[in-house]
Amino acid sequence: MSEYAEIEGIAFEPRSSRSIPAVLVYDGFDFHLKSGNDFIAQDLVMETIQGNNEFYFTDGRMFQAHYGLTRELLREFKGVAEPTASRVEVFIPKSIVAILAIMVIAFGGVVYALATIGPTLGAMFPQDLEEAIGRSSYETMADFVFVPSNIPQERQDELNLRMQQMIENSNLDRRPELIFHASARLGANALAFPGGPIVLTDDLVQILDDDMVMAVVAHELGHIEERHGIKQIINQFGLSIIILMVFGNDGSIIEELAVFGTNFWGFKNSRDYEHAADAFAVEVMRENAIDKSVYAAALLKLHTELCAKQNMSDQDCINEGSHWFSTHPSLLDRIDHIGH
Repeated sequence: MSEYAEIEGIAFEPRSSRSIPAVLVYDGFDFHLKSGNDFIAQDLVMETIQGNNEFYFTDGRMFQAHYGLTRELLREFKGVAEPTASRVEVFIPKSIVAILAIMVIAFGGVVYALATIGPTLGAMFPQDLEEAIGRSSYETMADFVFVPSNIPQERQDELNLRMQQMIENSNLDRRPELIFHASARLGANALAFPGGPIVLTDDLVQILDDDMVMAVVAHELGHIEERHGIKQIINQFGLSIIILMVFGNDGSIIEELAVFGTNFWGFKNSRDYEHAADAFAVEVMRENAIDKSVYAAALLKLHTELCAKQNMSDQDCINEGSHWFSTHPSLLDRIDHIGH
């Protein structure tokens, strides 16, 4: 590991969706977070790295790098990570049994309750407030992630018109705005903010043909129509509040295990929502006379492009996203679920 490293990105406070531009500093021994010229957190202990740019720390903070790290740097950083599970091993067996008993009873019960009522609360959430949250999130990202698009206005208009026709043909309730942006940090990507808008990056639009772009848009419409964004926020926020009330914020191993479980459950929910949005996209495509093989081809093309930029081997590329801490299912899993 180099003695000193600085990585630009955004930092999320413990159990919070509020983010600020920040720099992750590694001094050869510890991790620190800076915003501007001030340190906002010091001597952080890294718990895990999700994907190639998301750092999770034991105090509940998360840092998302603007750029994906190289495989070599990832390997080195992961070597200094201190997973919660490894720290549990230093406790005497009696303590471990007590911790596990509390976690199974308390966390399991809360998860079951939220899994039952979370979708209902999400469906009841005021639509105008959901859209306000989505717009605010988009505007926050627009300040430091997006730049004006270079896609010709004519093609933007054509794709926007096709999306509106797709919404009409499928009788969808939501009519989100479709926005185009260039973004070196995100590469070929699409994002659906709670209630809208949908953002397509220039790289994605340039890589895919129009039918493929519409397949991706159909997937993002699924997230918005099914309110996945606000449901995830409700689930995570509700569980975090309950854990904070039960276990406090004293940095104990019980609290850390609870936070670890919260993240673990959030990853599973995220993968489930991706499968649901994939199924939604296939149905919308069928109603708009687009074969589902187009979606599979779009996924493959985008996945291959991402792996090429990260210098991943073919096998690593195929299996990317297949572990329990992934926010997205693997490519093969997704293609299998859409039935192609």
